Amino acid sequence: MFYYNSACAYAEMKDEPKAAENLKKAFQYKGNILQGEQLPDPRTDDSFKELMTDTSFRTLVDSLIQVK
Repeated sequence: MFYYNSACAYAEMKDEPKAAENLKKAFQYKGNILQGEQLPDPRTDDSFKELMTDTSFRTLVDSLIQVK
């Protein structure tokens, strides 16, 4: 969840490269999440709302979700 929360913070600061980097790591390490927790869907998270209008960011998120 650390990387997901970091991605949210960078997204709020409109730092797309750092948000993407941390989001990738969040999905890479999703197996380390505490039992009972699950990684939120960035497509519906308000932190990413503005970045989701960028086609390349949206494509990245869609690819991460498919691996989920």
